[in-house]
Amino acid sequence: MRAWNEFDLPEDPPHFALEGAAADAAVVGHGVARVLMLCDALGVTDCPKPVDDQPSTGEALPADIARLAKDVAGEAKARATGKPKIELLASSAGGAPNVVSLEIVHAERQGFKELDELYLMLQLPQAQRLVYGRAKPKATAIMVQLQRNDQLEPARERLKALLAEIEPGQPLAVLDFREMNPFFVQTVQMFDAIFGFIFVLIASIVLFTVGNTMSTAVMERTVEIGTLRAMGLRQRGVQRLFITEGMLLGIAGAVSGAVLALVVSTIVNRLGLTWLPPGSGHALPLLMRVWGETTTIVGTTLGLIAIGAFSAWWPARRASRLVIVDALRHV
Repeated sequence: MRAWNEFDLPEDPPHFALEGAAADAAVVGHGVARVLMLCDALGVTDCPKPVDDQPSTGEALPADIARLAKDVAGEAKARATGKPKIELLASSAGGAPNVVSLEIVHAERQGFKELDELYLMLQLPQAQRLVYGRAKPKATAIMVQLQRNDQLEPARERLKALLAEIEPGQPLAVLDFREMNPFFVQTVQMFDAIFGFIFVLIASIVLFTVGNTMSTAVMERTVEIGTLRAMGLRQRGVQRLFITEGMLLGIAGAVSGAVLALVVSTIVNRLGLTWLPPGSGHALPLLMRVWGETTTIVGTTLGLIAIGAFSAWWPARRASRLVIVDALRHV
């Protein structure tokens, strides 16, 4: 799962610290390491200083509180000298408390601050002993990582068939990523609405800009239009001339914009810029995914060309209906 990189992000997959580790090994988030004062042992930066190392400001603490704080700081320093260990308390499946001793081998920064302050991963047998005790170990969920999004539906149908064949009596459900994470679906829908509004806005600007340009061209070429009509060019011929001109304007603008977008995206992607998304725990690479989006580029280009041709239709219609005599004597 950590090696999955369908979008070609310039990041190496993080090492899985539990691979080949002891049975009681565990991995925590940076936030958990800070709370437990395991920063020195796990190499976590930006941690609070121990109580006895902080400069004294204000009144002295009561004797019992100061002694307790000193003991906690001493224990933290002792844990920092070797592999830190913690006692994890959890409620078993029957409701009784259960405790396991874990050795923290690594601290990983998670994508979100909330998850970073709660994250703890341990080996599956250890987790089963914590939850089920001496009872038969079980698993409540299995996660399957696919290579591409278009494999979701075939994989869902295949898993349903396998479950019906192997375990027909088990009340198991197959849920995809979108069903498990409705926030992701809502976020995508929000961005679709935003980009749809931006496209409508740009289309309106193109429509009025090309329309005004063609209207000005009709006014400046009134005499030429009258001359062409006097030479025998029909109304449809005049319309085709101006619609073709509007289409050429749309082609020039759309193709230039697509080429500029490709060039800018290449430059930005090679700069190695990063950004901090809202709620994220660390900076992510700033990438502009333009190359490879052939369907979007072609669809947008054809749409803008069609808008350019449509915006020239009304000025072309008005030019074709000019009276020949009035157009020839136009000054």
